[in-house]
Amino acid sequence: MSLLAYRKKAQLSQRELARMSGVTQQLVSLIERSDSPNVELKTARAFVRALNTRVKCSLDQVFPSEGKRSADPSTEAA
Repeated sequence: MSLLAYRKKAQLSQRELARMSGVTQQLVSLIERSDSPNVELKTARAFVRALNTRVKCSLDQVFPSEGKRSADPSTEAA
């Protein structure tokens, strides 16, 4: 699953996730639109901490390595 999929599952807006993560809404949007986002580890961890207030997820689930990206996020267990 992607950051977008987990954000939607957590029922958070981009603005809410940004506020909870200490980043801008524009950065959330940019990362969600990217096929292979280049996210600093500190920022990725902040996203996962924020998401974990609503849904269970790990860093590897939200930001999978290139070879582990799922074609269909609905088939992946959270």
